[in-house]
Amino acid sequence: MELEDNYYNIIYTKFLEDVDNKEFRNSAMRLYEIVKENFHPDGIRHYDGQSTMTTGLYRYYNTFLYPFPEFSKALNQLKQLFEYATNVPDEYYMQSWLNVYRKSEYIDWHSHWPAGINAWHGLFIVDSEAQESFTKYRLVVEDGTTEHIDIESRNNLIILGKCENDFHRSTEWDNDQERITIAYDIIPREYLDNTQYRKDENEYESYELNHWIPFTTIN
Repeated sequence: MELEDNYYNIIYTKFLEDVDNKEFRNSAMRLYEIVKENFHPDGIRHYDGQSTMTTGLYRYYNTFLYPFPEFSKALNQLKQLFEYATNVPDEYYMQSWLNVYRKSEYIDWHSHWPAGINAWHGLFIVDSEAQESFTKYRLVVEDGTTEHIDIESRNNLIILGKCENDFHRSTEWDNDQERITIAYDIIPREYLDNTQYRKDENEYESYELNHWIPFTTIN
């Protein structure tokens, strides 16, 4: 597999092949309109700070349940990258959502899942050409030190990262044209049951509407 970069065997990047970026963008914005029309309760936000409308509603839909052009190609290539990056035998499930940034929006520092459970997260860069932007990471590497990495947002780039005490954020978007990414989590099935997942050692959250989909099984 031809990678773009490998950062400490924690974050892997590569470009999508044979994915029409214009169609990819159109599909993402088509989904944006569906989410806005069906799930948007008066400006919900996320992470206690700046975010995007579609990010805050991530529990209510899954990007790859919508049969729009280029989505299945992108998903299949993510599966190939995932199988390259991990050899842990497990059955995985995936949630996925849109981040559609309007002017002055960003997502602040956050993490997704605790270390040690073989969980992964990442994103597809759908459209970021209107201005320079980055996803910034703080990684705890093998020797215990912290490394800071800035990954430039380039159209059709896949970013796949292991949840190992990492934090990340997006830079602020300052353009009238949207910045569009598709984010995702990939976790072992054992950490999901019919209605709940364990967010940390003291907190559970119920999922009345299940939006997780089977991702892959590593043999």
